Amino acid sequence: MKSVQRLTISIAVGLTLGGTLGSLLFLVFSSEELRSPEPDSGVQHSSQFVDTEVKSEENQEPQTLRMDKLWFEDSQSNNLKDISTLVANADRNQLQTMFDQVSTTPWTPRISVFIRLLLGNLAQVAPSEALDRVWKFSAPGKLELVDVVFREWSTQNVQEALTSAGELNQPYRDVAFNAIISEQDSLTPINAGEYPFSDALKSFLDKREAEVVILGLMQDPTKAALQLVNDDIADREQIALLDRIVEAWQPDMGFEILNILLDQLYSTDTLLAKDLVVRVITADPASAVDHVTSGKQVKRTAMLGRLLIDDYWSEIGALPTMVAAQALEDLGWGNVYFFEFLDVWGAEDPVGVLDQLDKVPRHKRPYAVGKAIRQLAEQDIGSARRWFESIKSVPGAFSEFAESELLRGWAVGDPESALEWLLENSKEQSLKRSYLMPFILREIAEVDPERAAKLAQEHGVRFPR
Repeated sequence: MKSVQRLTISIAVGLTLGGTLGSLLFLVFSSEELRSPEPDSGVQHSSQFVDTEVKSEENQEPQTLRMDKLWFEDSQSNNLKDISTLVANADRNQLQTMFDQVSTTPWTPRISVFIRLLLGNLAQVAPSEALDRVWKFSAPGKLELVDVVFREWSTQNVQEALTSAGELNQPYRDVAFNAIISEQDSLTPINAGEYPFSDALKSFLDKREAEVVILGLMQDPTKAALQLVNDDIADREQIALLDRIVEAWQPDMGFEILNILLDQLYSTDTLLAKDLVVRVITADPASAVDHVTSGKQVKRTAMLGRLLIDDYWSEIGALPTMVAAQALEDLGWGNVYFFEFLDVWGAEDPVGVLDQLDKVPRHKRPYAVGKAIRQLAEQDIGSARRWFESIKSVPGAFSEFAESELLRGWAVGDPESALEWLLENSKEQSLKRSYLMPFILREIAEVDPERAAKLAQEHGVRFPR
């Protein structure tokens, strides 16, 4: 009986202590949960990261966990409304924190949407800070984010937005101005002088007006191009328009646009003109080379011809390019085109040159063989030596120049065996040995300079320093 009483007392005491301890722990953790958040920056937003309608704290997930789930889970497991609620209820500091976290995440289309959403909300309360965060991104992404910031900025303070836009460098300045103006109902307040009418804004509005005129001519790209190169706007400031004109151009319209680009634009901005010409001829290099070699009046024929031969021969085809090179020489544009083509062809397709030697004019075959065989020897000396033996049957192909080029290419990959071949196939003090030995010794010196110097002294040749 006493044992039962003692057991009963022990249980009662245990329950009492357990209850007391549990109450204390509850009060401690409840005080942490109910502690007031720090004051925000004065903006009227909820200080919670979650939907304010969710009142039950026992079901509320930690902020960072909820943010991670919304940000990074598959899009099917949550919706944009949850994310919008999260962002809309965030204060300035919370927006900055979320943005900094998400901006370091590997880019995905979903993350891109979140970044724009966060940046837009941050721009509503702190546009300057939002703009500062734009510069953390790579160049392509910056343009789109600048647009987001200035659209929001213009709804808060147009004057401030215009002033800040005018301080940006291109191309961001034009993007910012366009965002501001597009967000407004009308340009009237700006033109009326209600807002700061800076030189930068005037330049943008002039370009905008010129763009309207040029786009109205886009059904005839030639007229559009003429309008663009003759207006008062710097051509480099209208690159996007020039691109659209080139895109609108079609091969069946002929190559008159090349004359426009190379006549008026080339004299004012050579690099821009070349860039646009490349875009035109890339559409159909074969037709472009036919145009250049047709004998018609073509602007900058020499430059166009060299560009097509050097950079587009593989698209045009080796044999048609060879014909074009000869045609340019026959038209009186110099005698370098054919040899330039043989240089490029031999460097990029040495086997193709050696395989079609019979198509090369006889008096130019030694040069063609030399360029191709040297390139091939640097890559595969075994193949080069076999080809060298086979071309001896092609009339006019074999020459001492071709042989010397074979050995020079050979020396790059295997100077020791090249030296052995030279010693066996040339006489002491001969012109052949005196000419080729330095090339071989130069390669040996890369590995063993003392041996190279000793060989030079032994064979009485000048060692290349």
